[in-house]
Formats: sequence, C-alpha cells, structure tokens
Amino acid sequence: MKRLIFLALIHCLLFTVYYSLSYSAVLLDRVVATVNNEVITWSELRRDIELESKEFLKGFTDEDREKKIKELEKSFLNSMIDLKLQLQEAHQAGLDVSPSETDSAIADIKRKYNLTDESLIESLKAEGFTLEEYRTRLAEQILLSKVVRYEVKDNILITDKEIEEYYEANKENSDFGEGNPELILMASGSEVNLIYEAAKKLAAKGLKVRAVSFPSWELFEEQDEAYREAVLPKGVRARVAVEAGAGLGWDRYVGLDGAIISLDRFGASAPAKVLFEKFGFTVENVVAKAKELLAA
Repeated sequence: MKRLIFLALIHCLLFTVYYSLSYSAVLLDRVVATVNNEVITWSELRRDIELESKEFLKGFTDEDREKKIKELEKSFLNSMIDLKLQLQEAHQAGLDVSPSETDSAIADIKRKYNLTDESLIESLKAEGFTLEEYRTRLAEQILLSKVVRYEVKDNILITDKEIEEYYEANKENSDFGEGNPELILMASGSEVNLIYEAAKKLAAKGLKVRAVSFPSWELFEEQDEAYREAVLPKGVRARVAVEAGAGLGWDRYVGLDGAIISLDRFGASAPAKVLFEKFGFTVENVVAKAKELLAA
C-alpha cells in the first residue's frame, strides 16, 4: 500500500513538472503579433532584444535586466512588424535575393574586415549569431535596399537632359571651397543634410569638398560616362559615403581608398539622436573621417 502511494506521488510530481515545463514552453513561444498570416513569437522578440541590446543590458542585476527588456519590448516589436511588412512588400513586388548575392555580400564583408571563414564564424558566435542566421538577416537587409531603390526608381520620371541641366544649375551648391574637389562626400535621403553640413565645415578649414546626393544608384548608372565622371571624377580618391543602414553597395563608389560610415548590424533601441551619435552619424565624425582619408 505504501509503495502504491509512493508511486502515485512520484507520478503526480512528474506530471506536475512536465505540465509546468510544457506550460513554460507555451508561454515562451506565444504569438505576440500576426502580420498578414506571418507570426512573431515572444521567444523571437526576446532573442532580438537580447542580441541587439547586449551592451546596453550589461551591468544590470537580473531583476533590473528583466525590467529593461520589458521596457524595450514595444519598440522592438514595432520594428519587427515594420520589417515583416517591408519584406512582404518586397516579395509582392517580385523582388528577391539570390544565394549568390548573399555570398557576394559576405565576401565583401570578409574582404573589408580582413576575415577568414573561421574568424567570421567566431565573430558571429561572439555576437550570438550562427552563420545561417547571419545570412538570413543579411539577405533581408539586401532585400530592403532593393525595395527602397525599386520604389524610388519607379516614382522618378526624369530625362537625361533634365538631370544634366539640374547638375549644371546646382553645381555651385554641391561644391564647397574654390577649385576642383579634393574630397567627395556621398549620401542619400536624410543623410544628405549631414554631408552638406560636414562639407561646409571642411570648406571653412580651406578644403575643397564636393557633396553628392544619390537619390538612385540605378539612375546614376544609366547616365553616360561623361556625366558620371563629371560628378565623381576618378582622380578624386578620397571619398566618404554615409548610410544610416547597411553599407552594402557603396564600395563601388568610394573605391579602395574611400570609407563608408554605415550601420552594419541589425539596429538598436534608443532615441534617434542617441543612436546617430553612438554609430557615428554626426557632422563631427564625418569631418574626422574625411580628414583621416586626406592625411593618409
């Protein structure tokens, strides 16, 4: 009788433990958002927060760390929803990223940072990523870049003659300092104002700087060689591109001697001004990078 009671207690205990673990698993993977039939789970959300806010979360006690993660959930979830929507939009537009494009991007990153296959994997491991996870995220970044360029190109109706006339009419507004440029700053979107302000500061120090706005790489590439040379003279090798996102693609314009100020990681959560300062998207940093190139 005692043995039966003992076995019953063990069975009860095992059932309770199993049920608790199962319940925790359900809680861990509960759906926190549905985006057009694609789900985002709580475990995915938490993993993103822990990966992207690793430095921020350092030094907190376990209790405070959990509070901070809780505070970050809303902004991170909104970002994940936005990402899902943009990727869905890309697929609907017929855009995609081939494995060879991802391979090429990884090769560029390895070359830029002098990494071997082994050191790349070790670096990713230190950041909490596997190579496959990194490939997936990199492909998403490439696809998002395609969406932006696709939408820009699709909505810009402008002739070659209009482009040439605009450039000639506004040439003096993009060149700072007297004479031919010795440095070229490049950007698109909101970063254009940043390079303009940096160009003014550099010109005030006696440097000759050109600031180039790139609304569309594809439109630029469609222009003839003479026009492209007039905008980006081959003789000017000191070039800085500023991109508040992945720097993929700018290499072809900055060349081997240039530099790219970009965000080659998958974001962080903080006020915009704080993030821009943290990742170097400031006039001071652009000026410093430009001086560094000219001094090389």
